[in-house]
Amino acid sequence: RMANEGIDFRRFNVCNPVCSPSRAAVMTGHFPARYCIHQHFATAELNRERGMPDWLDPLAPMLPRELKNAGYRTAHYGKWHLTNSGVYNPPLPEVYGYNDNRVYNGPGPQVGTPIGVSTGACVDFTIDFIKNAGGDPFFVNLWIHESHAVIDPPQDAKDAYAHIEEPYRSYYACISYADRELGRLFQYLRDENLDDKTLIIFSSDNGPESPSSNPDAITWYSRGETWGLVGQKRSLHEGGVGVPFIVHWPGKVPAG
Repeated sequence: RMANEGIDFRRFNVCNPVCSPSRAAVMTGHFPARYCIHQHFATAELNRERGMPDWLDPLAPMLPRELKNAGYRTAHYGKWHLTNSGVYNPPLPEVYGYNDNRVYNGPGPQVGTPIGVSTGACVDFTIDFIKNAGGDPFFVNLWIHESHAVIDPPQDAKDAYAHIEEPYRSYYACISYADRELGRLFQYLRDENLDDKTLIIFSSDNGPESPSSNPDAITWYSRGETWGLVGQKRSLHEGGVGVPFIVHWPGKVPAG
């Protein structure tokens, strides 16, 4: 529906096929190598081995800070991973320019729900944040978990695919769950007459995870596809860096 009502960019590439550097590029508008972020943030020891810092430099140019300085209320809900657990005293998300935040894979206030239902909680946080913005312009980074491992969708989402064998049953259910919860947010924007005032960008940090052939592995359920493009996550081929990019803004962005 977003694509039908907006623009679906079919040749969009991210700057890195792994989460932390790709997200750092989104936040700064710079190549992540400028900040020595080459892989995902891990333990301090592994970061040292990779020649990396323990977090994204908060003094870098930052999208939320620029918008906050321009009068926007700013929030981040969901995955952070611009640092990681096991490092000493990382900067909190508010240092990067956020008025409010709830995260996992990072410091500060936590989302506080099991990972498989975290998107629903993050949508609730987003709706409350918009309500409390008091009519001020707002910017929200809603970094959902789907379809990252561990894939653990709620049972009602899996029930809809009872006729499908695993591992596809859980994978389809996790995608449908995210679709349902984001749809709830988009419906709220329509109900509050905010739809034509709100630019929505839907994208991803990298291509799909390579699935495991071991049913006991957490990536057993990772069944994303690349439409035949070579490579997946961690690959610099198109399947690793070519991701969805849909832009939706009724009345401003042409439909279809």
